[in-house]
Amino acid sequence: MKKHVLLPLLFSGFGANHPAQAQGALINLIGAGINLATLPKRPVAAAAAAPVATVQSAAQVATDFQKLQLQRTAAGQLPPHGAEAIAALETQLERCHAALLADSTSVVCPPAQRVALQQAAVQLAQTNPTWNTLPYQREASFYLNEDARRQLVSAGVRVALPASASAKKTPVAPPPAPVAPVATAAEVATRFRGLKLQRTAAAQLPARGAEPITALETELERCHQAYLADSTGVICPPAQRTALQQAAARLAQTTPGWNALPYQREAAFYLDEDTRRHLVSTGAPVGKRVPPPAPVRPPAPVPLATPAWVPATFRQLKRQRTPDEQLPKRGAEQVKALEAELERCHAALVTDSTGVVCPPAQRTALQQAAVRVAQANPSWSLEPYQRETAFYLAEDIRRQQAAKSAK
Repeated sequence: MKKHVLLPLLFSGFGANHPAQAQGALINLIGAGINLATLPKRPVAAAAAAPVATVQSAAQVATDFQKLQLQRTAAGQLPPHGAEAIAALETQLERCHAALLADSTSVVCPPAQRVALQQAAVQLAQTNPTWNTLPYQREASFYLNEDARRQLVSAGVRVALPASASAKKTPVAPPPAPVAPVATAAEVATRFRGLKLQRTAAAQLPARGAEPITALETELERCHQAYLADSTGVICPPAQRTALQQAAARLAQTTPGWNALPYQREAAFYLDEDTRRHLVSTGAPVGKRVPPPAPVRPPAPVPLATPAWVPATFRQLKRQRTPDEQLPKRGAEQVKALEAELERCHAALVTDSTGVVCPPAQRTALQQAAVRVAQANPSWSLEPYQRETAFYLAEDIRRQQAAKSAK
């Protein structure tokens, strides 16, 4: 029964369905807050002398990325159930992939993109629960971890050097990250010929939903004409994507039985082609795609050093991070997602001695991840995650009280 304690803890209310567990969680939280509030204040000089954590270099990140297996499902291999959700999820991941290759310092997966990824993953889980989403999870985790690494680098955290370079104490410039080749124009044309563009004659329109069907097909035809008119320009600009999304939503509301799969495949083609053209414009090589290498489990990440300002109670915590080979068959993806959210709070804790460890958006993400773990694998123990979460929330309270006292 302890596995459900984390769920009500993360937000207000503390779970009316499990009052005893909620009370236990509340007691643990208050106890942790009292322990933290009674800790002696450290002088500023001691905090300044704390050891500085290091993060992976760009070369190490590039090596990890080469070991990933990016799953992109051909249109002919999509299952009858969940095809739209699979295409949507892979499209969102491809956008993160393009952002990763385009810039070595900017955000790879901004908040809006993370929401879109989450929504696509939820839709896939609802429409096709048996589809293997582990490759998507690993790819998404890589992008989120890379965002955290870039944020740490921008905050001044040192980049780890190779062992040989550390021994010589000479700076070594990391090699540029390899850029994957993109499809040629001929390959794109072949894929386009395999599409079936659905344009419904006026006499064949249904009595209900005729207007949104016509609107959606009109928007797709505009993208089609832009694709044919120019081999380098943008096919589907942001305003056009919004119009497509709105037309598709109206169609789903008025005529849910209408087959929208041809529209989805056509729209996915235009978005993929926009991504390819953007990569070509940024210097990505054009050539035949190389088959992805066999999946190799990446090495375990080096844990961040714990600075001196972190309370001693944190060092007594047993943070659970499950290796891939020990993940359960049921709920593996959900467990990794929850641990990734907790790791972000950990990174915030050791990076800054006064900032917020777990902001509201992060608490929401933790709550949602915990709910998914409980749904996917009810027997998986959530108690270690609950204790770690309680510490982060109590630490936020302590920091907030310290900031008020300092004024």
